[in-house]
Amino acid sequence: MVTHRPANLDDCSLLAELNLQLIRDEGHRNPMSVEELELRMRKWLSGGGYRAILFECDAAPVAYTLYRIDSDSQIYLRQFFVCAEKRRQGFGRQAVEMLCRRIFPAKTRITLDVLYENEVGRSFWVAAGFTEYSLCLERFTDDDKSTSSPSP
Repeated sequence: MVTHRPANLDDCSLLAELNLQLIRDEGHRNPMSVEELELRMRKWLSGGGYRAILFECDAAPVAYTLYRIDSDSQIYLRQFFVCAEKRRQGFGRQAVEMLCRRIFPAKTRITLDVLYENEVGRSFWVAAGFTEYSLCLERFTDDDKSTSSPSP
């Protein structure tokens, strides 16, 4: 059975390791090291407006989520990860149900981003009851043709 608890600053090392696995699994371009991810997680949890939840089974982590509650009471799910060896066993589904039924307030809009190429992730979220709302597109300019400098 899956249990959950709020993550705290003592969990940042574990969360950073899991975040690195998430980055690799979804094919994200994030180049940060585990040390950089831990520093970023510490900043987010110590005043950066984010909260994290660890999901455990028999006291071992099976999943985590990182989220923030926006000013309009909308929840933005920034990260959600199920440990590779725990996938396809219902742990992710249980974690999402806990979020929606026990942790987040009722009738709250939850949004998240899924990388387009991450078909497994997209399928998971649709199976969990989420629907497509928007599509973000991007294009990179040619460096030699760009006349404006990038913003800091």
